[in-house]
Order: sequence, then C-alpha cells, then structure tokens
Amino acid sequence: MNIKQKLSLIKCLLYFDAVLKNGKISKVAQENGIKQANLSHLLTDFEKAFGINLFQRSNQGVTPTNQGLFIAKIADKIEKNIQEIEKILTPISKAQINFYLSPELELKNLTEFENQHPTYQILSVSSPKAADIAILTQEPSWPCEYTNFTTQGNISQKLWLTCRMDKPQAASLYDFIVKQLLS
Repeated sequence: MNIKQKLSLIKCLLYFDAVLKNGKISKVAQENGIKQANLSHLLTDFEKAFGINLFQRSNQGVTPTNQGLFIAKIADKIEKNIQEIEKILTPISKAQINFYLSPELELKNLTEFENQHPTYQILSVSSPKAADIAILTQEPSWPCEYTNFTTQGNISQKLWLTCRMDKPQAASLYDFIVKQLLS
C-alpha cells in the first residue's frame, strides 16, 4: 500500500469514527464540508474494498455491526494518535515574558513584537525585581545597563534596562526594545 492509499484508508477510518460518534452520516458530512452522498459513497466503497459491513443503516441513523465495532477501535486509536501529534506540534502555552515599565514611560510597538513572536506572551508586572525585563527611570539598587534616550522633542532621559538573559524570549524582547529606543 503506497502513501496515497494509506492516507485514503486513514481518511475513511476517521470519517467512520466520526459517523459512529455522531450517529448520522449527514451531520458528519455537514461538519466536514462535504456532500452526504459523497461521504456515503466513500464509506460504501471502503466496505466493498475490504468485504465488510461497518453499519446497519436506517432512517434514524447508523449503528455499527460487530465488524464495525472492531474497526471502530482501530479508528479511535488513529484519532487519538492524531490528537496526540497535534498536542506535540502545538505549543502548550505561550512563553511568558514578565515586563516592567516605569509608570511615567510609554513604550510603543509592543504589538509589533508580539506579531513577530506569536509564541511569546508579554505580562505586565508591578515590581521590577519580578520582571524578566525592566525599563526604569531611576537607578535600581542592583547593577544594570543604562542608556541615554533622546525623545523626538530632543529631551534626554537616562533609562536603566534590566534583562534576564537566561530566558531567550526575554533577550529577544530586550533586543527589540533597545532597537526601538535607539532608532
């Protein structure tokens, strides 16, 4: 069996699993954007190809045969494996960056950073010591870098920047902020 045939088999098994869980071919067809007749033919062709009967069909819906129940266990395993793969490939949660900005400051373009880094989440914290990144207008009690920042109105202000460089997402935001301040 080549890959195309295997994919076709998996597709049929997933449709079969969905029909069993929903009880109606029409509902599964509608939820998946295909015509009911096409889904019925797909499942009938599957039954003919393997010489089995998956369902007993009636006006009230479908019920699985004994063969169908056996195949349903396999189809359910495939569905669960796909869900497991999806969990692995999808980030569980966004990497959080605890960010402190002195109240008298305003930092623009944070949404630009978030758009560039959709797996990062910037959280505002109330204390610079709790922050992965802090921008301060007064020198903190711990050593950190500072820069002179000149606004568009040629007002010069000294800013202290702290960053936990052991967190890659914090370092990325730090680099972004420094570029914003110096541009």
